[in-house]
Amino acid sequence: MDENISPTFKKERYEWLRTKTALDLFEIDNEVIEMSVLLQEAGEYTALANEYKERAKEELIRTSAAIAHSMRFDMSDGKKKSETTIESMIPIYPEYIAKLQELDSARLDAALWSSLTDALRSKSMAIRVAADLLNSGYLTPDYIRNKRRKEIREAGATK
Repeated sequence: MDENISPTFKKERYEWLRTKTALDLFEIDNEVIEMSVLLQEAGEYTALANEYKERAKEELIRTSAAIAHSMRFDMSDGKKKSETTIESMIPIYPEYIAKLQELDSARLDAALWSSLTDALRSKSMAIRVAADLLNSGYLTPDYIRNKRRKEIREAGATK
């Protein structure tokens, strides 16, 4: 299984936005400033991905209907096909398979974008909590600086 799943729709933008899901307390002022823009952008792309998914569903239905229609009037074997036979044969047509794959891809894209939007909403809530902790004095700038220094030392020691 691929460890880094990305959508086919706006892949580069998705990956960039995904890097913005982590909360950096050292940069909390910038995090607060950019949060609404990030949420808006992710929400718009989620809406577009959902729209593409709906279009892909409609295309699959149209393709299925077109194949069934052509099969109803195909008398190459000398007899009329039953509706059950037609329905059972539709999934083997290459056009249907291609549209089904497009729908599968669109569903994954919509789910990934939705998940990213949810992650950014979670970050927004975490920013509120962090701001409350800073205001109450539970988290201090010294604590954040010392924690960052410790992380940098530990990262340097593991190399």
